[in-house]
Order: sequence, then C-alpha cells, then structure tokens
Amino acid sequence: MTSAPYGGKLINRVLCDRKRGAISEDLGKLQKIVVNRTAALDVEMIAVGAFSPLEGFMGSEDYSSVHSELRLSNGLSWTIPIMQD
Repeated sequence: MTSAPYGGKLINRVLCDRKRGAISEDLGKLQKIVVNRTAALDVEMIAVGAFSPLEGFMGSEDYSSVHSELRLSNGLSWTIPIMQD
C-alpha cells in the first residue's frame, strides 16, 4: 500500500531518456549559470519531487506565508523557505 504524496500531488521534473534525447541539441544552446552547492541540491530536490507539492522555488506569496505562518499560501504546513539566492 502506498500513501499519497504530501499535498496530494507528486512533482516529477526529471526528463525521461526519450524526451531528453529529443531536446538535447536545444539544451546545449542554453546559457549556463554557476550556482552554489545548496542551490544545486535544492534544484535536484525540486526535480525529483522531494519538495512536493512545490513545483519550483517559492514565489513571494508562499515565502511570506511560510515566514509568518509556517504554511504555504494554500494552507499546507511548510516550515522551510525554498528560494533562489
């Protein structure tokens, strides 16, 4: 028996091999940026669904709500702000 992901939605932002192959040429054209280890780990955690139901870094509304109420703006309990540097 499996349990439902927190917030009812598991986020998966990892491309399967077929999709990755189809866009690999385009990926090489994108600008590369250097990020610190913490940011890289946060991106990985978002990608694999470890921060579900977050779909990316927090916007200002979620950040403010977590900071003041320890909840996402949708009311789910959340105590850690996940944001870009």
